[in-house]
Amino acid sequence: MAITASTGICKPSELAHLVLRTANPDKLISFYQTFLNAKITASSPLITFLTWDHEHHRLAILNDPTAVPRQDNAVGVDHFALTFDSLGDLLQSYKARKDMGIEPVWCVNHGMSTSMYYRDPDGGKVETQVDAFETKEDAIAYMLSAEFGDDPRGARFDPEEMVKRFEAGEDEKSLMKRSAFAKEEMSF
Repeated sequence: MAITASTGICKPSELAHLVLRTANPDKLISFYQTFLNAKITASSPLITFLTWDHEHHRLAILNDPTAVPRQDNAVGVDHFALTFDSLGDLLQSYKARKDMGIEPVWCVNHGMSTSMYYRDPDGGKVETQVDAFETKEDAIAYMLSAEFGDDPRGARFDPEEMVKRFEAGEDEKSLMKRSAFAKEEMSF
């Protein structure tokens, strides 16, 4: 049990799952089964539970026929992010998704991570990423640096160029450096 001395509140051990509300459950379930290589663990007309790891469910799709599309500037959660073990895994998943017609809408090297952002059929955003640093402490130190502070969005990259460089044998660490890519104005 990890208790914060100043508040007495125990810290959670992990983020367990996300629930997405939709008026299009079949489309969303199919998308996330494909996108995450997930399997359904339980389903009813109201809700479907999916997982891709040891957890009984990591994602739930809630069927709500009254649900309306979310505006990009709405308050609340902007996106959720999933971490891969290596750049190779991130790029392999990118290639497999692209072959299935699922392409990222924004690819960016934030400095502490290399990320690809996608939109689901409801317009929801999901980030797939790989950490650039071996330790949390090194990532936080980078996030406190002037480079990150001046532009926390990072440097956009072309995923096809990244794949070519990776497959040509360029070192993962050099490919995950923010300076390996041109700084560019962007929005997402």
